[in-house]
Amino acid sequence: MPDHIPLKPIMTGVLHVASLLVQVQPDQVEAVASWLRAQPDTEVPVTNPEGKVICVIERTSERQIADLTQALADTPGVLSASLVYHEILDPSQADQLQEERPCS
Repeated sequence: MPDHIPLKPIMTGVLHVASLLVQVQPDQVEAVASWLRAQPDTEVPVTNPEGKVICVIERTSERQIADLTQALADTPGVLSASLVYHEILDPSQADQLQEERPCS
C-alpha cells in the first residue's frame, strides 16, 4: 500500500465530497482503515469485522477521487471500492448545512 495518494494542487473553485463503500477481506479491515485515515481530508466513520469500510473524502477534483478509488482497488485485501455518494459544493459554503434536494 502506498503511504498516501499525493494531492495535486488543482484549484477548480469547487469541493467534491464523496463516500466510498470498500469491501475488504475481514483480516485486512484495520490495515485498510488505517491507510485511509492517513490520507488527507479522509474520514472513516464506519468499519465492521465482516469486511465493510465506509470512507468520506473531500477533494478538489473528480480525478483525485478516481485516483483514490483506484489505489484502493489495487490494495491487497480489498475486494471492491464503490462510489456511493458524490456531491459538488462551493467551498465557501461547504461547512453550511445543505438543504435536502430531490435527486433528478
